[in-house]
This record gives sequence, structure tokens and C-alpha cells, in this order.
Amino acid sequence: MKVEVRLFSTLTRHLPEGSSNKSAVIEVPEGATLGDVIEHLGIPSNVAHLTIINGHHRRDRGVVLRDGDKVSIFPPVGGGA
Repeated sequence: MKVEVRLFSTLTRHLPEGSSNKSAVIEVPEGATLGDVIEHLGIPSNVAHLTIINGHHRRDRGVVLRDGDKVSIFPPVGGGA
């Protein structure tokens, strides 16, 4: 099945080669979870801070994805004073 992945800030380096506009459509097996996608892209688990599936914040890395889902992943945000 195919899912669209959008990565932000420092995570864009984990996109597959040939990706454009901070996103890529990737092929994953049926039953793949959010955690599987993070691992597939080589993103360290502690760096995938905010995860959104189809516009809804999801903390559970075990949530099973469906064909056509849109996954957005953000790193931790730092700064301020």
C-alpha cells in the first residue's frame, strides 16, 4: 500500500532520493504502523516528536496505517528564552 509522508525541518534529510517539496509517496506492507514508517525512513524514534495522520495528532506509534494515509512528522522544536 502507499502512504504519503511529509517531513519537516531537519527531518527532510530522511526523505527518499528524488522526493520533492518535503514529501514522498512510499510503499509499505499492509498492516504497517506509524512506527514502521518512522523506522523505514531511518528517523531516530526520539527525533520524531510530533506525528500527524490525516490531520489528526497521533502519539501511538502502533496505529495501523491505511492505503492513501497522509503522515506528517515534525522534530522537536527548540528555542525561546
